[in-house]
Amino acid sequence: MTVSTSYMRFRSLQWSDEFDGKELDVSKWDVDNEWRKGVCRGDYVGEKSCNTNRTENLQLRDGCLAIIAAREREVRLHKQYTSAKIISKQSWTYGRFEIRAALPAGKMLRSALTMIPFRPEYWAIGGAIYVMTNGQTPALGVGVHFGDPPEFRPQGYEYQSHTRLQDFHTYAIEWTESAINWFFDDINHYSLSINGMLAPIYAKKGQPFDRPFKLEIHLGVGGYLFPGQHLYANDSEHWECPALLVDYVRVYKRVYDYQQPFPTAGAVSSYGICAAILGHNISAMDRHSNRSSYQYIPVTELIILLSLVVVLSGLILSVLICVCVKNRKDLQNHTSDQNCCNNNEPQFYSDLYAKGDDIYYQ
Repeated sequence: MTVSTSYMRFRSLQWSDEFDGKELDVSKWDVDNEWRKGVCRGDYVGEKSCNTNRTENLQLRDGCLAIIAAREREVRLHKQYTSAKIISKQSWTYGRFEIRAALPAGKMLRSALTMIPFRPEYWAIGGAIYVMTNGQTPALGVGVHFGDPPEFRPQGYEYQSHTRLQDFHTYAIEWTESAINWFFDDINHYSLSINGMLAPIYAKKGQPFDRPFKLEIHLGVGGYLFPGQHLYANDSEHWECPALLVDYVRVYKRVYDYQQPFPTAGAVSSYGICAAILGHNISAMDRHSNRSSYQYIPVTELIILLSLVVVLSGLILSVLICVCVKNRKDLQNHTSDQNCCNNNEPQFYSDLYAKGDDIYYQ
C-alpha cells in the first residue's frame, strides 16, 4: 500500500461546505425528513431508525456537521430510533469527492457516505458509489452497485484501517471516465476500472457511471447489515458517541495547475464536539416531548433531587413552627387567662373589638 499523489490532478476546488455556520446551508443540501413524509423506509436495508430534521438529529457544532442517532420514548411510524440524512442539491460527473469525518461509536450504528444518481432510476440500474460505509468495525466498505439483476463490486473486499475511526480521517474517491479510485487519508487502497461494458443492460461503456451523481451522508441504526446482532432497549444508553461528525465536504475538478493550495483541515479528535452535542441534547428535554434514552435523568441524580426537596420542606416547616410559637407568646402578653392554642381560642378572638387605634376587652 502506497500513499497516492494522484490527487494533484484534482487541485481546482469546484464546490465545498465547511459547515462553519449556525445552521445547515439548505441552498446546498436537502434534508430527508421522513417524519414529515409519513414514511420511514429504513434506507431499504431494514434500519430501525427514521430520518428527521430535528436539532436532536441534525445540527452544526464547532465547525462540523453532526448527524445524531437517538432512541425515542415512543414508537413513531414503526420506528423506535431517529437519525438524519442529507443529500446535495448539486450533482457532478467525475472529480475528486473528499469528506473529512469522525465516525460514531455505539452498537449497531452504521455510517454511509454515498453517491447516488441525480435522476432516480430503478435500483440498481442507475448505479451507486459507496465512498465509505462502516458498521462499528475497523473495516471500511467501498464499492459500486449497478445492473439488473443488481451486481456489486468488489465482492468480499474491505479496507482494514488499523486506526481509531472515531477521530477525524479523510474519505475520498477520484472518479474519471475510466476508473474509480478509493482513498483513506490519501492512501489509494482500491481501484475499479469502468472502461468497459459493465452489464448487458447498458448501451455504452462506462454506464451507468458516466452521468451526474449527488452526494449523500447518512447515519443509520441497525438493519440487515448487522446479521446475528440484536439491539436491546438499554443498548443506546451505552453509545459512547452516537454522532457522525463531518468537518467538510469538498469537490475538486481535474486540472493541471499545481499552484492552488488545499484548504486546511480542522480538529483531529471528536471527543469535545461529541460531549457538546450530548450536552445540547440533554438540555433539549424541556423543549420536546420526543426524547432520547440517553437524555433521561439517571437514578442517582433523581435520588439526590428528592433528598434536596425533603430537606427544603423540613426547613420550611421549621420556620412555620417558629412563627407560630412567636405568635403564641405575643398573644400571651395581652392576657394571662387565654392561650393561642387552647380550646377557647375562637371565643378569645370574638371578645376583641377595635376602636380607633386601640384594642379593648369587653
